[in-house]
Amino acid sequence: MFDFGHSNSSSLTIRQVADAFRWVGWSALAAQILLGAMPIFILVFALLFHRNPPQTYFNLAVTLAYACLAILLFSLYWCYRYTRLALQLVNPQQRPPKATVIQQLWAGLVVNLVGVGCAVIVGISQTGNLLLRLLSLPPGSRVLTQNPESMVLSPYSLVNPMNMIAIQADFFCIAAGTVGIIAALWLLNRVDRHTSPSSLAMKEFDE
Repeated sequence: MFDFGHSNSSSLTIRQVADAFRWVGWSALAAQILLGAMPIFILVFALLFHRNPPQTYFNLAVTLAYACLAILLFSLYWCYRYTRLALQLVNPQQRPPKATVIQQLWAGLVVNLVGVGCAVIVGISQTGNLLLRLLSLPPGSRVLTQNPESMVLSPYSLVNPMNMIAIQADFFCIAAGTVGIIAALWLLNRVDRHTSPSSLAMKEFDE
């Protein structure tokens, strides 16, 4: 699949591959930081101010939610690692074997796939939990009651703003994981298109 000896018009040099690692790594890192800021804030808020979570939450969903955030933090580090690989690729003395580069890209891809999968399960459990709460309301009841001064919760209110913020944070986790997946796939494609102009350069990257 990865044939360095095959030349074509779309082949890339080692310098171009390194440039791809640099700008994709920094771009993915910036995007994941922006998308991950809200889930991380929700985690800190929950730890500091919600020490006794509602019993209606599924334990598995809560565990997976923390797993999603741990995977997100790892993915941030892995995107930064791509930028370090870019520096190593342009240095013949530090250039890693191609197999090592591919393994690291696959590791980033698998980790983000697992993160997205966990976030999807959490999202399904969250929306399902809210649906069960709403279906438990008596016929004709209202979640919010309007008075002349403000909106107040009725006695039957089972949904609060924190529930919706948590669902929004879950979507941000999915988006951040998708960024990591796209970055890994793009870089795998760049490595696949690498062709060395000489057997010496080919050996430097392969071995």
